Amino acid sequence: MNAAIYGPLGAGKNVQCKKLERRYGIPHIVTGQILRENAELETPYGTPKEYMDEGKYVPDEMINSIVEKELSEVDHFMLDGYPRTMNQLENFSEIITGLDVVVLMEVSDETTFYRLLDRKICSNCGDSYHKEYRPPDTPGECKFCGAKLTERDDDNSEDIIRQRIQEYEQKTVPVVEQYSDDVVVVDAERPHEAVWEDFFEVVEEYIPDDRL
Repeated sequence: MNAAIYGPLGAGKNVQCKKLERRYGIPHIVTGQILRENAELETPYGTPKEYMDEGKYVPDEMINSIVEKELSEVDHFMLDGYPRTMNQLENFSEIITGLDVVVLMEVSDETTFYRLLDRKICSNCGDSYHKEYRPPDTPGECKFCGAKLTERDDDNSEDIIRQRIQEYEQKTVPVVEQYSDDVVVVDAERPHEAVWEDFFEVVEEYIPDDRL
């Protein structure tokens, strides 16, 4: 299964993809997590942290090289956060001939603010939590690996969240529109278990038989 998962901030892409990865072994390639893990890495374009702290996308060249390396090491994948600009899409089209499915998880801007301002991230596996929408079993602790939950710096500022929403609308929505004939929309405003049922229904037919 080769899939690209899209959606605004706080749509729950990470939650659903990680659930699929744990159950069926489909690698979840999430560019945001990779960048956060290498936030201080010096590149010809600066460090990823410099861009993320301002709510901006990092340069396409930086992302393209990271994703190409990740894709070279897997047979199947779920891409979360790539390609999210037209330049990235052009690069992606040169290395991957096609996708099995493109999923768009939709939420409102209001939901984005609500979920991000109270979001916690596992410091080890990157799973996401929210005190009301998806609380951990034990406060401050990831229920899957037991690591400490932390806050992302770019989740704490309403101004940065607005900048990230604007970046998504200006740069990523046009990419999704390029896939318009193949996009399956999932209503992600609902509780994550309800979203999972629809999400899994969409991707199930593309999961290799030996993974089911």
